[in-house]
Amino acid sequence: NAARWQYGYTGTQRQNGKRVWLRRNWCKGDLVHYGTGTGKHVAIVVDPAKGLVVSHGTEAGPEVVPWNYRNDFNSCRRYI
Repeated sequence: NAARWQYGYTGTQRQNGKRVWLRRNWCKGDLVHYGTGTGKHVAIVVDPAKGLVVSHGTEAGPEVVPWNYRNDFNSCRRYI
């Protein structure tokens, strides 16, 4: 990332990529951002038809959850 951090930073991700405005246009691999400002969390779209994402927000490991499992959805972005 631009700050040479040794881990990910949601602010850099949120400044790049293309915003996907409509959920029906989401694709596998798009990133769903949560939180305001520079962001708090990111999940990966794995089943756009069902609205499912993979999140690694717990110590138990990654889990497949609905995109709206958090109440602070911000945007979906595409990077490729």
